[in-house]
Amino acid sequence: EMINPQEGEKVLDSSCGTGGFVVTAMNCVIAKLTKKMEEQFGKKEDWAAETRKVFDDKISQIAEENFFGFDINPDLVKATKMNMVMNNDGSGNIIQMNSLLPPLLWPDDRRRTIQKAMVEPRPITNKDNIGVFDVIVTNPPFGSKIPIDDQQILEQFDLGHSWNKNKNGEWEKSKNLRSSVPPEQLFFERIIQFLKPGGRAAIVLPDSIFSSPGLEFIRVW
Repeated sequence: EMINPQEGEKVLDSSCGTGGFVVTAMNCVIAKLTKKMEEQFGKKEDWAAETRKVFDDKISQIAEENFFGFDINPDLVKATKMNMVMNNDGSGNIIQMNSLLPPLLWPDDRRRTIQKAMVEPRPITNKDNIGVFDVIVTNPPFGSKIPIDDQQILEQFDLGHSWNKNKNGEWEKSKNLRSSVPPEQLFFERIIQFLKPGGRAAIVLPDSIFSSPGLEFIRVW
């Protein structure tokens, strides 16, 4: 409800796990559609077969066109697909991928799936042209025990670089990459890259990002 996804908005969980957030967001939209149709046709349990088919077809269309999930773990992707099928009859946009990789390294079929979220499809070439989602709800993997140290990944992100204070006490990004970064910090930035201008996100994050003095540069960024 805080994110309040609307019919027609493109919704993503970029670390979808077993799909709880995607299904919940989808059900929020289904509830709105149900209310709209009940205002026109009466209570759902009294709908004619033709009306129920229109409703079911619309749900399938919404699931296919507007709801997306990514995860690096193929077993979790399978679980999310099953969750979507059981709840909403749509699983085509649930894909296995490492979304922190440079977009040019994403497999072609993954990029085509993301292009489905674009009003006007365009080539996906780098981090600057992946802002296609209206809403992102996600719980990214986090912790210092699973750091990201691949420089090809780190160089895409402001937060993959070292930050220092200048003589005025202001944080500035340096040209140097950090040796390793907890994954949630990169996911935090990638999620913003995935959003359309004016898009909105709800992200589960560790307390350290909000309170650690050593991570002040993230809050400033």
